[in-house]
Amino acid sequence: MARGAARPALPALLALLWALLPGPGGTQTSVYPPEAIIPRGGSMSVNCSTSCDNYTLFGLETQLNKLEVNHGDNWKAYELSDVQENSSPICFTNCVTGGQSTASVSVTVFWVPERVELAPLPEWQPVDENFTLSCRVEGGAPRTNLMVVLLRGEEELSRQPVVGEPAEVTVTVQAGRDDHGASFSCRTELDLRPRGLELFVKNSTTRQLRTFVLPGTVPDLATVPIMEVGTEQPVNCTLSGLFPAAEANVHLALGDQRLYPTVIHEEDFLSASALVKANAEEEGTQQLTCVVMLGNLSRRTQEQVTIYSFPAPNLTLSQPEVSEGTNVIVECTAHGGAEVMLSGAPSGLPAPSAQLELNASAEDNRRSFTCSAALKVDGQVLRKNQTRELRVLYGPRLDERDCLGNWTWEEGSHQTLTCQAWGNPTPKLKCLRKGDQALLPIGDLRPVRREVAGTYLCEAKSSRGEITREVVVNVISTSAGGGSARRHRAAGTQVHGGSFPASSATSAQLFWVRLSPKFTTVQPGDSVWLNCSSSCPLPLNFSLSTPLRRGKSHSGPRWVSYQLLDVRAWSSDVRCFVTCAGEMLWAAARINTYKRPRSVILEPPIPEDGLYTLRCHVTHVFPVGFLVVTLRIGGRVIYSESLERFTSQDLANVTLTYTLRPRPRDFWQPVTCHARLTLNGQVVRNSSAPIMLTVFAWSPTSKTLASTSITAFVGILLVVGAIYLRKRLLMQSRG
Repeated sequence: MARGAARPALPALLALLWALLPGPGGTQTSVYPPEAIIPRGGSMSVNCSTSCDNYTLFGLETQLNKLEVNHGDNWKAYELSDVQENSSPICFTNCVTGGQSTASVSVTVFWVPERVELAPLPEWQPVDENFTLSCRVEGGAPRTNLMVVLLRGEEELSRQPVVGEPAEVTVTVQAGRDDHGASFSCRTELDLRPRGLELFVKNSTTRQLRTFVLPGTVPDLATVPIMEVGTEQPVNCTLSGLFPAAEANVHLALGDQRLYPTVIHEEDFLSASALVKANAEEEGTQQLTCVVMLGNLSRRTQEQVTIYSFPAPNLTLSQPEVSEGTNVIVECTAHGGAEVMLSGAPSGLPAPSAQLELNASAEDNRRSFTCSAALKVDGQVLRKNQTRELRVLYGPRLDERDCLGNWTWEEGSHQTLTCQAWGNPTPKLKCLRKGDQALLPIGDLRPVRREVAGTYLCEAKSSRGEITREVVVNVISTSAGGGSARRHRAAGTQVHGGSFPASSATSAQLFWVRLSPKFTTVQPGDSVWLNCSSSCPLPLNFSLSTPLRRGKSHSGPRWVSYQLLDVRAWSSDVRCFVTCAGEMLWAAARINTYKRPRSVILEPPIPEDGLYTLRCHVTHVFPVGFLVVTLRIGGRVIYSESLERFTSQDLANVTLTYTLRPRPRDFWQPVTCHARLTLNGQVVRNSSAPIMLTVFAWSPTSKTLASTSITAFVGILLVVGAIYLRKRLLMQSRG
C-alpha cells in the first residue's frame, strides 16, 4: 500500500546509527515540528537546524518525496509532498569538531475509510427472533482513533473499534413490532480532536427492516357446502393475530377459478370477501382454497364445495281450462336424477315422474297442482316445486251453504245477510221478493226492520245456465207492554211449535242460543268442534248452517256439538238454529285459518346491463289473497304488490320478481324482502335476511358502450386542444 516500500533501507539504517551514537563535544541537531498529523497524500514543511558551525554533512534523511526550499548557515527547510503513510524523517548533522547528532519528526497520516457498508437485512424478519447487523469497513487510519457505530434510526446499538483489514463489525438484535419500517445503518467516526483536528464521520447507506407475525392457526373459511349451477354465493376468509395485517396478501380460488376478493384490514385482523359463481363445467366436488401470505410464510385452508345442477320439474296439464266432467291428465317429470311427488296423486314412493288423471268437477276450479322434486346432494335433500292451476267451467251454484233458505232475526238487531252464487264464469245474482219485487237486502242490516220480512226468489245466471232458490226472511218483534215475542212471517210460511209449560206466564218466554267458541283460528286442513246450546227446556230442533264439511256430532238435553272437517277457507261463518215453542233463534261463530310464511328468501341480486333482478320467495303461506310482498333498499320502499287477486284455498309458494335500475345512493345499502298478512286487524309479518347491493362488473355491452364513450370524449378533447393551440400561435405571430 505505501509508496516507496521498495526503496533501499540503507539511509534509514545510517540515520539510526547516527541517532544511537552521541556526538562528542555536544553538537545539537533539532527539527521542527517534532510531530505532525496530515491527511493522506498531503504535504508538510520540515525545518532542520544544528548547533555545529563546521559540519561535513547536514540534511534530512527520509523515504518521502522531499524538496529543499530554503537554507541558512546552520539550518535548512524542506517540503515533504505526497505523504501516503506514517513516517519518521531524520535531521542529521556530522560535525567536524562535535561528532554526529540527529533529531526526528513523527509524521502521522490520517484518512477516512474508503468504504462503509451495512450488509443487507432479511427481506422479512419474524418478530421476537434475532437477526445480525453487520458493517464492513475498508481503509481508514489511524485505527486507534477509528470507531464503528451501528444504529437503529438515531439510536446507537453498538460502538466498536475497527480491527483488521477489511474490518467486519457485528451486533445481534431481537426484532420487535416497532422495528417494522425502522431504518438501520452504520457509520465510522475518526476522532482527531485530541490532535487538534475534527471528528470525521462517514455513513453507510440506510437499510429498512420489515418485521411480521403470522400465527400458526389456519384461516377461517366460511361458505355454503353446496351450490347450484348458475348461482352466486358469498365466500369469506378471515385470520386474526397477524402483523402487519395491511401487508398480507390473500389468494382465493374455487378449483381453477381464481377469485378477486375485497380485503378489509383492522389492526391484527384480516377479512377477504368475494362472490363465487358456480359454472356448469365445474359441476361436481371442488376445493375452495384460501391462502394468507405474509413475509416469507403462508397459511392455507380448504373447504369442499359440491356444485350441482337441479332444474325445476316440469308440470303440465293436458288442458288448463276445461268444462265440468272433462278428463284431465296432470303430469310431473323431474330432471337429472331427481324424484318427484305430485299433489293429489295416489301416495307412493318418489319416482322420476308422476301422473294424475281426474274428471273435472266444480270443486276442482282453481285447484292448484304442485309437483315437488327432490334431489339429494352431499347428504342434503333439496326441493323445487312447480305449481299449475286448473280452471273448470261450470254452471251457477246456489245452495244452502252459499245462501240460507231461512233467516230469522230479532227486530232492531244488527245482522249480516249473505247470499252468494258460485260458478265459472261468475254468475249474476238477482233476488226479488214475491209480490212487490223488492230486492233482498244482502249485506249489513243495521238495524233489522220488519219491512224486510218476506219470501224472495233468487236467480243466478251465467253463460253456462241458470238456477233459482227461494229465501225466507222472518223478523221477530217484541211488543211494547207484555215482553212476549211475536214473529212477522212471510206469506205462505207455516211455523210449527208448541208452548212452554209455565206456571205463571201465558205466553212463551224468550230464550237464548249460544255457539262456542264464537271465534277460533285453526291451521289449514285442520278440524274444529263447535258447541251449540240453548236455555230452552224442551228444544224442538237444533240445526247448523255452514259451508264447511261436517263430521261427527254429539248431543245432550239442551246442546249439540258439531265437528267441522278440513277447514281451508280463510273465513267461514257458522250458524246454529234452535226452535223452541214455535220460535226460532240462532247464534253465529266464525272460523278463520291462516299459515304464517315458513320462510322469506331473497336471492342475491343479478346484474345485467345496468339493471338488477331481485327475486323474493315466500313459502307455505295462506291465505295468499291477504298477502302483501314489499321490497326495500335501506328504509326506502322500492316495490310493493298485493296478491288479493289470488283466491286459492291451498298453501302457496309465492315468487316476486322485480327489475331495479339502481341510483348511486342505492349501492352498499341492504336489500330486504318483507311479507305481510293482514287478517281482519291481525297482522302477521316475516322478513328475509338483508343482502348488500354491491357494484358488480359491467356486462360486455356496457363495457363496449363505456369504451366508445371514453374514446369519443378523448377525441373531442384533442380537437378542442388543437383548435386552441392554433389560435394561440396565430395571436403570437400577429403580435
